[in-house]
Amino acid sequence: MKRILFAVILLSTVFNCNPTFAKKGKVLLEKGDHYYKLFMFEKSAKYYKKYYAKNTNDFYVTNRLADMYRVRGNYTDAAEWYSKAVTLEGATPETQYHYAYCLRNIANYTEALTQFQKYAEQNSSDTRGAKIAAGLADINQFYKDSSR
Repeated sequence: MKRILFAVILLSTVFNCNPTFAKKGKVLLEKGDHYYKLFMFEKSAKYYKKYYAKNTNDFYVTNRLADMYRVRGNYTDAAEWYSKAVTLEGATPETQYHYAYCLRNIANYTEALTQFQKYAEQNSSDTRGAKIAAGLADINQFYKDSSR
């Protein structure tokens, strides 16, 4: 009887302490948030990507990954993550703006124009989207003139 009781206690302890069995996703998210708040984006990205692998429809994590790359100036990776984030439930006009901003910074002007126009439609009180879109519409003329 004592052996059975000991085995039950031992097994319950193992299952409760092991993050694989005890809400591993929550642990990954908490660690990612912890390192994000400390601006340790490399470590944070590691945990967020593990979480994302199992939860690809999570706007919060997808947007966090995009923000980390944008803040560090890695606009190519940021645009990749924002392209996923803007399609998810919970996406905000700000997410759309950051996506367009990253596209502009990697010289993908055609797609940036489209995304800034979408931002202007979503957030008509902010004139930045419309003004930047107007500038991008004329960008080919700018480069054409600069080659003379």
